[in-house]
Amino acid sequence: MNEITITIKGPALAALQRIGGQLVAEALRLGATAALPIVLEAAKAAAPVRSGNLRDSLYTSNINAFGDMASFHLLSDVPYARFVEEGTRAHDIYPRDAGALFWEGAAHPVAMVHHPGTRADPFLERAVAASTPEIKSAVTSAAKRIIESDWSR
Repeated sequence: MNEITITIKGPALAALQRIGGQLVAEALRLGATAALPIVLEAAKAAAPVRSGNLRDSLYTSNINAFGDMASFHLLSDVPYARFVEEGTRAHDIYPRDAGALFWEGAAHPVAMVHHPGTRADPFLERAVAASTPEIKSAVTSAAKRIIESDWSR
């Protein structure tokens, strides 16, 4: 669904590179590990709830750290998650296995219906934006711990 990329920049990156490039990846891994539950909690809090299935289906992928970046994905197992996040365009709905569409309350069966589309509810985007300060703090703390532990040796 959504990919979250964390990048170490500026003085923290320069300090980690002076000590050793391997430490940049380690700081990112530690920072991303701290960021995972922050982002997941924010996403679950921001998810629209009807049945709770969407909210309860959210999870994060493994962390990939490379160079001065780390990433992980916010994911969902429910097939409609993307439609909630991104919305849908207007479209026609046709029957799949029957000759007509019918639902309780309809006056009569119909050959097709026009769906006007669904407005996007970018709850994952909002969750990442809301948790960005906490994510930055977690990554900065991880970088500082690594720098301090290496310099104290």
